[in-house]
Amino acid sequence: MINPDNVYFVTGMAEGKNGTLGMATYVGVYGYDGQEFTIINDETLELKEETGEVHIRCILEDSKGKLWIGNNGIGILLKEKDVITNFSEQKNLSG
Repeated sequence: MINPDNVYFVTGMAEGKNGTLGMATYVGVYGYDGQEFTIINDETLELKEETGEVHIRCILEDSKGKLWIGNNGIGILLKEKDVITNFSEQKNLSG
């Protein structure tokens, strides 16, 4: 039986074009390039309860190497190189 309180439950995986493996959980995305991990979570994005926190549902790396992060609550996040933006907010898609 799946524990619904398990915030590290894997919600999606994506292999990047450079071989990086991305693993999404409710509380963050963990990327592994064979040598080191990168983490995208509330702390690295400087999010708090007031701003909305991550609750990641899925990830996808497109053919240009952009990482799309489907988030339940604060919209779609887009990681291009070292910059992460709230795509939904930027395009005025959040209501």
